[in-house]
Formats: sequence, C-alpha cells, structure tokens
Amino acid sequence: MSRPSGRDVVGVALVAAIARVLGAAVVAVLGFRAVSDDDFARVVIAQRFAAAPTLDPTGTSWLPLPFWTVGTVMRVFGATLEVARVVAVVSAAASGALVAAVAVAAGVRPRRAMAAAIAAAAMPWAMQLAVATVPEVPAAACAAAAAITVASSSSWLRVIGGVALFASTTSRYDAWPLSVAFAALTAIDARRAPPRDRARFAIAAAIALAGPVCWSAWQQLRYGDAFRYLRLVRSYRQALGAGPSLIERLIGYPYGVVEELREALVAGIVGAACAWSIERRTARGEACVPLGVDWRRPLGLALLQLLVLIAGDVRDGAPTHHPERALLGPATIVMFASGDAIGAWLANLRSTARRAAWSIVAGAALLSWIALRVHRSLRWYDGAPRPREVAAGRALSSYVPVGTRVLVDTRDLGGIDYGYYAVLAAFGRPREAEIDRDQDPRRPRGRSSFEDDGRLRDRLLQGGARAALVWGDDRRARAEALGGRAVAEEAPSGAEPRWAVIVFPPTP
Repeated sequence: MSRPSGRDVVGVALVAAIARVLGAAVVAVLGFRAVSDDDFARVVIAQRFAAAPTLDPTGTSWLPLPFWTVGTVMRVFGATLEVARVVAVVSAAASGALVAAVAVAAGVRPRRAMAAAIAAAAMPWAMQLAVATVPEVPAAACAAAAAITVASSSSWLRVIGGVALFASTTSRYDAWPLSVAFAALTAIDARRAPPRDRARFAIAAAIALAGPVCWSAWQQLRYGDAFRYLRLVRSYRQALGAGPSLIERLIGYPYGVVEELREALVAGIVGAACAWSIERRTARGEACVPLGVDWRRPLGLALLQLLVLIAGDVRDGAPTHHPERALLGPATIVMFASGDAIGAWLANLRSTARRAAWSIVAGAALLSWIALRVHRSLRWYDGAPRPREVAAGRALSSYVPVGTRVLVDTRDLGGIDYGYYAVLAAFGRPREAEIDRDQDPRRPRGRSSFEDDGRLRDRLLQGGARAALVWGDDRRARAEALGGRAVAEEAPSGAEPRWAVIVFPPTP
C-alpha cells in the first residue's frame, strides 16, 4: 500500500476537527452545558492555577495536565467560565484531528478514516463531553490515537503515540493500563526493528510510561505514598455510602456499553461481520480490497482497558459516576476499526450503485439513531448546567469589587450539594471566596455560619469577608440584620430558595 500524502492526512484531520466542533455546537444549541458539578469544580481549580500556578493544582487524585492547559489559557484570555468552555471545544477538535490523522498515517484509507472520524465525533457522549469542561474527549482521543499507532511499524508514528498517551495519562487514569501494554508492544517491535529505528521506539515507550511513573513519584515525594490517588478515590466512593453489589459492579461497564454506547457496539458488530466476510473471500482465493490496518493490537488494547476498568470498579477504584465516560477511548478505537472494515467491504462490492446505496443507508441509519439518542439523553442533564448558580456567580462578579472577600452559602439544605462550584466558576475569582462549610463526605459536617447571627458575625470577622452570597429569605434577613445590604437578587420564578448578593459595611 502506498504511503498517504500529507494532503490526505491534513484533509482528514481538518474534517475530523470540524466534525467535533459541529457536534459540540449541536448539543450546545439544544441546551447542554455540563455533565455534573465536576465540570465547574475543574473550572474553579483552573482559575486558581491561573492566579497562582503550581505543579499539583488540586492536591487530590485529579491529574494535572487539564488544569495546566486551561489555567494557562486563562492567564492570557481571562479566568472565565466561557474561556474554559472554548478550551474544551478546541481540545476536542484538536484531539479528534489527531486520532484521524494517525489512522490515515497508520494505513487507513482517507475516506474510511474520514467516515470513522465523523461517526466517532457524532457519538452522543462525544458530542456532550466536547462541550463539558472535563478532559474526557481529548484524553480518550489521545489514548485511541496511541492504540492505533501500535498497528504500524513506523517508529516516528510510535513516538507520536507515546506523546499522545502521555497527554492522556496525565489527564485521566482510564488509559494507564494502555501505557504499560503500549510500552511492552513497543519494546517487542524495537527488537525486530532496524537499528536506526530502535532509539525512537525506546523513546516512545519511555514517554508512554512517563505519565504514571512521574505522577506516582510525585505522590511519594510530596505525600509519602506513591499510590495515594488510589486511596483517595476509594475512600471517596466509600464515603458516599453503600454502593452497587458485586454483580452490579462486574456488569457495570459492559452494561454501560450496551446502554450508553450502543452506536459503537452496533458499529463493532457490523465491522466484525464485514471483516469476516472479506477474510472468507480472501481464503477462497478471491481478490479483495483489504483493510488498511491490522486491528488486532488496537482492539486488544481497548479490551484490556475495559477489563481493567471492571476490576477497578470492583475494588472501588473506578470513576464515581457516569462510567461510560471512561469507555469513550475504546469506543473511538472500535469506530475507526469498524470504519476501516465497513469501508473495505463496500469497496469489494462490484456495483458502484450498490456501494452508494449501502453507504447512504448506513449513514442515514447512523445519523437517525444518534439524533434519537441525543434527544433522549439531553433531558437527563437539565439541572447539571446549574443556571441559577451561574447567574448568582455572575452577579457576584458584577457587584462585588475585585479584592473583596466573599462568604458563599452552600445551600446544602437537604444534604451535600456541590452547586457552589458553579457559583465560584461564574464568579471567576475563587481565591477571593470562602465556602460556608465543607461538603466532603469523608469529613464530619459542620454547622452553617448562617444558622444564627453570632456565628455569622464571627465568621465574617475571622475571614475578613465583606460580601456574601446567601440562599433563602431567612439567611438574607440574618445577613441584613448585621448591616448587610442586598445589591442583587434572584428574580421571582417559583424556584426556592432564592439567592441574594449581600455587601457589608467595613466593620459588620
């Protein structure tokens, strides 16, 4: 097979990037903004990094690269929620372009890679996570790109895969198992490679392992526990209370594939059938257009990731919610493998009209299915964008002078509530905000400062706060009794409790 031209690689990458942007635009127009409160928590951490950069922006189990990236952009363009969302879409587009370009460079025909890139971008979870301020889409695309490179003998492409895997493993833990397998396969290939290529294979393997190794070394150096991140994830999940049963954990990720990533499952089944058909015809001696890539290695890595995620779920070491997010990388690999197989099967049809008809039917079926899935899934996240909290945060930004400390009521009237992260993200100055009380389920719950006048007065004096965001008429009245003045409030809409921005005199 001839090597792809630079024009082919760039053209497919451009189409893939446009597909990602269009997918994000579709769900944004339909009202999707966030998956959970984690979206806003990540924005707040990036804002803190923008104000004061540190090597470990969170001090928790969350990996640092997304905060370095978003925070650095915020230092240039402003620490706002809108900047974070633009970075999310741009990152999704760039990573989508990367995996498509890698597929073409590895041997997938440009048209097949283009179709696969569009299908991967059109998966509902890919569209939604491209808008959300979380690193799942770029991390998954980078992991998929790295997995595809192991199907190629090119040492330069393998280095690109190593760099992509480093980006993925310093963003999310999902791809950590791939780094070890990638390095092992690369070491095997290095032994078989010509001497001039061995150094590049070695570099690729080292880069792939660098993320997990460096993060674990940092945990040991800073906290005295190389695997502290595992303990933190496990303790948080356990603090949330009784989780699913062992059987539910064993089938959780497979069920997530069936329930949330059906388009990838169906594409995988169809692609496998097409590949089997081509293999049978070839075995009979028929001349057939082959697949562009031997997908056994990439698909093996996808399966490995799924199995390790299942094991992690059993041991309380997997993501706390929305497990299908962690499956986006394997789903992307399946989409590209299926695109290659289906494209090869179509190319082997004798009639051009039949090829065109099958292509139109397949495309229409995929788009119709995805449109239905998006329509059904978006309503599940109606509350995730936290529009009231975002409005409150923007009011704080508008009415509270820069440099003024703000006491933020967490509105946790019925239990733990992380909506205050949306307030802080929209406020844009989290270092000037003080949270009323800790919401970490691993720690004892303290009393709210807004429960009585004395506690509120003491809290304002101790923290130096001269403004507050309060929820509810009773807490607003208590703040006003201490001399506070409401400078902004939520318009009556039937939703209770309503928020108000209170500004206090210099000495409350």
